[in-house]
Amino acid sequence: MKWDDGVVFTKRKIVEHIDNLMLKCDGTKANGWEEKMNKKNELTVHLKKGTEQAPGKFLIKGVTYFNKTFKMERVVRSLYDVTQRSNWDKKQLDTLVSLDTGHKNVKLVFSRFKKFLIFNLKEYSDKLIQFRHNDSIYLYSTMNGLGYNQETQHLQTQDKKKKVDICETIICCCRFSTDKATGKIVAETILQSDSKTDNIPDLLMAIAMPNALKAYIKQWKDYIMKEHNGKLA
Repeated sequence: MKWDDGVVFTKRKIVEHIDNLMLKCDGTKANGWEEKMNKKNELTVHLKKGTEQAPGKFLIKGVTYFNKTFKMERVVRSLYDVTQRSNWDKKQLDTLVSLDTGHKNVKLVFSRFKKFLIFNLKEYSDKLIQFRHNDSIYLYSTMNGLGYNQETQHLQTQDKKKKVDICETIICCCRFSTDKATGKIVAETILQSDSKTDNIPDLLMAIAMPNALKAYIKQWKDYIMKEHNGKLA
């Protein structure tokens, strides 16, 4: 069973699917979630080990907030624009490639992440769907094998001596909206992936994943807070 089994890939159905997932992944202890971080109006992180779709893989939910003076589109662009992302995500990101498709809302995205401690280089090749609905921006991503074949073959040839893990995004969905009480931009993310870490103890992963997300979001926010050519990112 996959997360998107039975989902009709129209704009309305994807919105319903992501909204339902956000409700289902409620972060409550009763539903198997463990709270890892809780900084009110800044960052909350919850972690759950195993789902029906991928029993042995962690599911992580992160919620972070951005200043209400920022435009939502600029926040999203700083995350997925190759030039901007490569500028601020230097600690983790090694390579990022984004390919247009025949649909304006769909891109093929290849990303490679640097080796860190006992973790090998990690590669992902995804199909990314992005669109605005009412006052929110939705993003849905999952593995796309065709993108891998097109974009990474030459890199694999160059990196034969490096240990590279070909990973899979099982599900990644994001919803950017405006908090009615504070006016801040709220970014909610649900992520589950096969990052080829079966040899890593669960206890270590449960510590590493939230901390990696925290560091990642800090870099992202630090970049957005800076001015570039007179404009916020």
